[in-house]
Amino acid sequence: MTNTVALNVVDWHAWAPGLNTTDAWAAWLKVATPGQVPPIAVDTASEPDVSAIPAMLRRRLSPLYRAALAVAYALGDKHGPMPTIFCSRHGDNHKTVELLKALAEQMPLSPTGFSLSVHNAAVGQYTIARQEALPSNAIAAGESGLEHACIEAAGFLAEGRYPQVLVLMYDDILPEVYRNIPDSVACRYALGLVLSAAPSAVRLELQLTTAASLSHTAIPEPSAFSLLRLLTGNATQVDWQDREHHWHWQYANA
Repeated sequence: MTNTVALNVVDWHAWAPGLNTTDAWAAWLKVATPGQVPPIAVDTASEPDVSAIPAMLRRRLSPLYRAALAVAYALGDKHGPMPTIFCSRHGDNHKTVELLKALAEQMPLSPTGFSLSVHNAAVGQYTIARQEALPSNAIAAGESGLEHACIEAAGFLAEGRYPQVLVLMYDDILPEVYRNIPDSVACRYALGLVLSAAPSAVRLELQLTTAASLSHTAIPEPSAFSLLRLLTGNATQVDWQDREHHWHWQYANA
């Protein structure tokens, strides 16, 4: 069975070590093979620009949440307040491991550390800092989190209450104790999409195929990177597969 969701992409912004502009992503993805780690630059481009984030909040953020909020702020400042859907495969597992080690050593837990370890910490910090009393959601949907977040956004836009939604996908290299998990990402990254109910210049279709006989072939890069190949013009359609579904991205007029 195949299902299709139409998505109007108003804007996007992404960050990974050494990649912070549309041109940088386009140039790297033109030559990068799936699974290749982005080049880590020696200048400030190797870290996300968090200058727009209030200093008090900035000091509390982990490297992953710095990347996530830097992307969210870039799009939020440009397009204004809108509902938000944040998604991550594993969240900030580094913070979780710190808390588990403290428990194992019978040490008191940091209230701040605990509050920033929950899965909705990033979207909560974002909406509170920006004082945006708008709907928000934090999704953990396994390997295909980005696709599920986009489906959630499409349903939200179909209600007609708001014209745009911000979808943010972010993830990080797992702590050493979890590195044997086969779908651990190779680098920290964040991808933000501004999706609209009205037609936009970039119109995509996301197709989902479910089959009981589907054989799982590991894709050596996050689905966000596969989608970026499409958004940067390095592909006209891309396919991505998790253990239960086959996802197909293409331009609506393809």
